[in-house]
Amino acid sequence: MSSCIATPSHLPDLVRGTFNRARSSGDLSCYPTKVAVLNVGTVPFQLRFAPSLANKPKAPGSQHSPSDPFCYTTASASPLFVTDIGPAHFLVLNKFAIVPEHFILATKAFRQQTHVLEPADIAAAWACITAYEAANSQANAEKNDPRQEEMDATYNPNYKQDQNGLFVFFNSGPESGASQPHRHIQMLPIAAMYRGLDSSHPRWNVLASTQSVHNTLPFTCFSESISSPDGAYASYLRLYRRACDAVRAHKGQSLDSFMYDTPRAPLEQTNVNQETLTALPARISYNMAMTSRSIILCPRLAESATLPMADSRNAHAVSAAFNGTLLAGTLLAKTEAEWNTLRSSPSLLGQILAEIGVPKK
Repeated sequence: MSSCIATPSHLPDLVRGTFNRARSSGDLSCYPTKVAVLNVGTVPFQLRFAPSLANKPKAPGSQHSPSDPFCYTTASASPLFVTDIGPAHFLVLNKFAIVPEHFILATKAFRQQTHVLEPADIAAAWACITAYEAANSQANAEKNDPRQEEMDATYNPNYKQDQNGLFVFFNSGPESGASQPHRHIQMLPIAAMYRGLDSSHPRWNVLASTQSVHNTLPFTCFSESISSPDGAYASYLRLYRRACDAVRAHKGQSLDSFMYDTPRAPLEQTNVNQETLTALPARISYNMAMTSRSIILCPRLAESATLPMADSRNAHAVSAAFNGTLLAGTLLAKTEAEWNTLRSSPSLLGQILAEIGVPKK
């Protein structure tokens, strides 16, 4: 059983204050975005594009090994540091944010991003989710007029129904969109994810919270309702095993033989203790996401897919890459060509989403 992890009761204010100070001092960049809503079948996906990020000059390459941005000794002294979370984790802001107040839960001691998560990781994430939502719920209840909320929801289909919560996601493995080897779980304020959406856009809601639509997606994912940290961890392990089974069935051979040359975490629960399960790399790449109500996991077969170009004169292939934000129903176009192509041919989005995960039969 997990122990209760203490979190600051004013977590949203703490994150917001740290974000505003770091942004004002130039220690953090938050990029404005354009936004469109594209339907994949009946499921709406946000497509965002940050022109200033796309045009940002790349830093010159270095022959030195890259530093660990989540090294606790360095991070705790940084203007991006938010707070400790329990004995084993801490919060730090994302230095290059698309969603305002994007923050990250990282392990104090180095843990591999590719390994199966430990109970303490899920417990710390759950503590952040519940503390953040509780503080926002109380603050909003004190200042909001229920009649005005009803009017806002009627006028604007993108009224922030989940405005108090967090969308939490984890990328694991080379095909997941993971960028750092130090274990970290990313956290996005749901209210901030509605930025730029108004009555001119089709209705959009956080995908992970809408279990009824998961079976209609072009890629395979698995989800369960959750209500406690222990229950969330048990669900995580069940979903991870189901995802491994889905990849194995799709490949038509054993996971032991088709993916890895090094030992991997065992799949079967029988006679496998927790230390054995979490001490080795996961057998697949996957994205996992959590909200206060649900957990969802998507096995990944590719990090990106190439967009077919309608203009045969364009010799440059356009590639679209995805990480765990796809489980929120949000995608970031890296280039203007990708942004324009997907908006002009929305059906392409469903095609490439089927390529990056286990396709539906």
